[in-house]
Amino acid sequence: MLGKLFKYEWKSTVRLLGIMYLAVIICGTVVGFANRANLAKLHAAQKAAEAAGTTEYIYSGPFDTAIAILMIIYVFLIIAMFVMTAAIIISRFYRNLLSGEGYLMHTLPVPTWMLVISKVLSALFWTILSVIAAGISGLVMMLAAGLVRSRGAVELWEELQSLMKLFNLNTVLTVVLIIVEIVCFILMVYFCLSVGNIANRHKIAAAFAAFVCLMILEMILTSVFQIGPIRELIGSSEQYMTPETADLVQTEIALGNMFLAAEIRQLIIYLVYSVLYFFGTTFMLKKHLNLS
Repeated sequence: MLGKLFKYEWKSTVRLLGIMYLAVIICGTVVGFANRANLAKLHAAQKAAEAAGTTEYIYSGPFDTAIAILMIIYVFLIIAMFVMTAAIIISRFYRNLLSGEGYLMHTLPVPTWMLVISKVLSALFWTILSVIAAGISGLVMMLAAGLVRSRGAVELWEELQSLMKLFNLNTVLTVVLIIVEIVCFILMVYFCLSVGNIANRHKIAAAFAAFVCLMILEMILTSVFQIGPIRELIGSSEQYMTPETADLVQTEIALGNMFLAAEIRQLIIYLVYSVLYFFGTTFMLKKHLNLS
């Protein structure tokens, strides 16, 4: 039944978001080819200056204004894609479970927790797909512009690799942590919408107020947990920074251990938050549902 619920969510959102993802990738491709043409003209001007025995030259690309406009459109499309994804995630939960459509959804032969999980999985899927679409558009833009093998791109990739090695970042752990944080945020939004739904009037305003209060409370609790029992269980960051870490290798190991401990602490904290928000949302939908 969970698969059917997810399929229903997919059919209801794929057309609109699919068009947005395609638009972002196409725009990135157009920007890339425009930059490629401009860079070709720039290299030609540089070679002409070198042939003339000078390093000074004046170049004004024929596509400068057009590229600037395309880049603005491209950036706005990416922003619009993420905003639209967030809006659809929120609106579908509210409309399907907390408004008039809830009369139908809550009569389905499925438990409430399954309805919540289907919404969370759908929201996580579209969030990840939005990030992938943005990444693909950026990669396509660089390929079209011929920048993938450029010196700057190679140096950037080498710098990223060195940073990952320096901080001893565990790729799998980092990905899991990011996914858990996304799920936690989604569940927090759903919980706030469920809390705001109790009000007879101004439900969205009540949900926003609950969101602000929860954000503040979460920041305080996270700070406390970071220096509290979880810190003692996993180990503090400072314990890895000892006077003996004078040489470069030992310093890199200390930094790696510090970031690894911080990631594990964050993972535990957000897992706890996610469980609390999930059961809180399920409880509110079961015991305090207000569809009026």
